[in-house]
Amino acid sequence: MQAILNIIEEWPKTTAYLVLHILAFIWIRYVTLKDLFRTMDDKEINTKFAPFVRKDLTNIHIIWSLPWYLTFIPRCIMGWLAMMILGFGTAFIAFGHDCTNLDPYRKWMIKKLSQYCCRVVVFVLGYWWIDYEYDTKVDYREYLGPDWKPKFEGAYIYVGNHIGFCDVMTATYWLYPSFIARSTVKKIYFLRKIGEAARCLWVTRIGAGAKESKIQVIKDLKEHVRLNEEGKMKQPMCIFPEGATTTGEYITQFKLGAF
Repeated sequence: MQAILNIIEEWPKTTAYLVLHILAFIWIRYVTLKDLFRTMDDKEINTKFAPFVRKDLTNIHIIWSLPWYLTFIPRCIMGWLAMMILGFGTAFIAFGHDCTNLDPYRKWMIKKLSQYCCRVVVFVLGYWWIDYEYDTKVDYREYLGPDWKPKFEGAYIYVGNHIGFCDVMTATYWLYPSFIARSTVKKIYFLRKIGEAARCLWVTRIGAGAKESKIQVIKDLKEHVRLNEEGKMKQPMCIFPEGATTTGEYITQFKLGAF
């Protein structure tokens, strides 16, 4: 009862807060996701690309989504704050050192900072708990000979579907892997530092130098796997083969290979 009285007494602030989050809903529904909603009613497109139809858009409702939007602004602030801490923290820890060749202590600090900050981001995106399942019955003796034995817990390379920003955050929290990322990401100073500390490989997918870049990344990927196999590195590689599958409105042409 006291809580209700407090709300009534503070009704101007409460009203302003509700209006703010209703505006947040309008922005997301009618600006950010307008292309998805426009194609949602396109029967021809939905029939042709049935496996890729977004079935979660109906959950975005001004009434049923109200609890989610009531926390939208605080969660945005919390998420951006976590990313800023990660960016500045990585740059500070690696200051004066080559991010690609850090000492074990600095590597450990950046790894833990990355994992905790990414977990905060995943949390504010709405994923409060994450379950992991491992296939422990993998046997490559059929392909690599009868003397094959696993030398690495987990896998050297993880390949997954890239459906959003949350994929990278979840993989970082879970595995802290290296990524094969677009070279354009390097233009952002803090992301470049974070990527270099995680030993990411940068690939130019299109344009001048794309062919040479892809050949070099394949060589670097083989070296990355070799170092893990020999126990000189304990950091798997994560690849999202279809890093860009949509223009925001339509499905794009799928690529042959990892990138």
